Order: sequence, then structure tokens, then C-alpha cells
Amino acid sequence: MYSTLGDYAHLPQQAAWIRALTDGGIFHHGIYVGNDKVIHARKGHGVTLTSLTDFAYGKPVEIVKTPSNPIHCSQVLQRSRSCLGVPYHLLAFNCEHFSSWAWGEQPHSEQLATAAFVAIGAGLTYWAMSEG
Repeated sequence: MYSTLGDYAHLPQQAAWIRALTDGGIFHHGIYVGNDKVIHARKGHGVTLTSLTDFAYGKPVEIVKTPSNPIHCSQVLQRSRSCLGVPYHLLAFNCEHFSSWAWGEQPHSEQLATAAFVAIGAGLTYWAMSEG
């Protein structure tokens, strides 16, 4: 379940997986580490630590998941910090890959999978229409 932090008045729990909708209609994902700071994978910068406002580009933040217990919280924070400086890669290690991995899951990007599915569908539709 998602909850929105419009003005960041109520900061998320430490180690929360958060996201913000960009102007391009894509969600930017990261891990909130406390003290108004977020670790996230950023094109051109790799995995970096920034303020919550810089992470979200001033947009509302949604909480994707919060840790279930203090041990999980510690593990998420440790994995997140261990990635600082790792290069960004759209197809292999984007912000959603990073956040899912830091959370303890297999790195994945639902947005990337959806975009690929749509692109393949559009290509097949174009091919089918051009054959007729």
C-alpha cells in the first residue's frame, strides 16, 4: 500500500522504500536512510546520497514498503550504503533495481518490464498491420 508525503512533514520510517513520480511520468525509487536523506541510483551519478527534496525533485513521495522489524531495517540500510558509488545502468541497475536489491529482493524493475512489453506489443502491432 502506498501513502503519500506531500510536504514531507511526516518523514518515512528509516529504511523505507520510497518513490516519486517524475515529470516524465516515471517513478524514481530510493531508500530513505533518515535525517532527510535518501540513497538512490541516479543517471549520471550512480548510487548516491541526497536530500529527500533533491531525490523527489520537489514532488510528493510515496512509501512503497517499510521494514517489518529492526533487523530488516538494519539490513536494508547496510545494503543501501554498500552500493554508494555503484554506476547507474538503465537495463541492469536503475533506481528500481537498486531499491529492490537493497530491500533484499532479486533486483527487478517493473517499470522496465512494462515498457519492454509495451514496446514489443507496439512492434508486433505495426508488423501485423504492415503485412495486411
